Amino acid sequence: MKYYSDLACLLCLILVAGCTSVKHDRSVNRKTLDEIIADFNTARGRTLIAAHRGDWRNAPENSLAAIHFAIRQGVDIVEIDIKKTKDGQLILMHDETIDRTTNATGKVSDWTWDSLKVVRLRNGLGRVTDSHIPTLVEAMQMVKGHVMVNLDKSYGYFPEVMAILESTGTTKQAIMKGEVSLATLRKDYGRYLDQVVFMPVISLSDSSALQRVKDYSEQFHPKAFEFIFATDTSLVIQQFANLQKQGARIWVNSLWPTLCAGHDDDKAITDPDANWGWLLRNGANILQTDRPEMLNDYLNKVYKLKQRTK
Repeated sequence: MKYYSDLACLLCLILVAGCTSVKHDRSVNRKTLDEIIADFNTARGRTLIAAHRGDWRNAPENSLAAIHFAIRQGVDIVEIDIKKTKDGQLILMHDETIDRTTNATGKVSDWTWDSLKVVRLRNGLGRVTDSHIPTLVEAMQMVKGHVMVNLDKSYGYFPEVMAILESTGTTKQAIMKGEVSLATLRKDYGRYLDQVVFMPVISLSDSSALQRVKDYSEQFHPKAFEFIFATDTSLVIQQFANLQKQGARIWVNSLWPTLCAGHDDDKAITDPDANWGWLLRNGANILQTDRPEMLNDYLNKVYKLKQRTK
């Protein structure tokens, strides 16, 4: 009897593992890269999901594994952060130092790439893993043909990033961005602006926010704006719908309260409609999230509800 009992337990474990795998692997329903790019260029189309630093809940942030898992979950955009080593290698790292995310310490700019190869990344619990720090080349090779990529903290490395995008054949997948005026952007990198998507970042607490939105809208016509707002009182929020009519998507970060007027991912766990739903109702149609799978489930429910009520 014990044999059959053990066998039954084993079969149950296999079934559970299989169900878990299916739940997390959304590759069957995932959009193709061409579909994602077409949707991105359709300002009033479906809501797009951007995974912040990849799927860092299941792998170290800014790791190849985190990118891989985010792609499997069916996200449209993976956000990664760029830093440069002492000898000029572009790598994936959010902080100026490697203290928080690896088993070593020091500024990225004080390490050579060869010396960083032996360093290992920590996961979200701070435990050391077998994952290494990826180069931007490795990351772009992994995303090639799959999803768009938001290259955060890359403004200062624009020429080097462009060279890598061109060499890996991923230029059309990339979203560059910066919190600068249009005049500064054109002065710094005007020669690249017909080759890659550039998304202005607008902090609504900045006194120049309205003017920057006006300048970009009238003279540049960006495919998307990224907006940061700690409160929901800014008049710019009321203009999100008009910006979409002009051809721009609205990117909002639901990562933590000060980025989205308190309608963040953690609150969305218990009340998604009052938080993610609030952002959608106020015009956001790209959400950068730390909970891509939960957001995807919510968007699917919203879509099905709309279909039933038509």
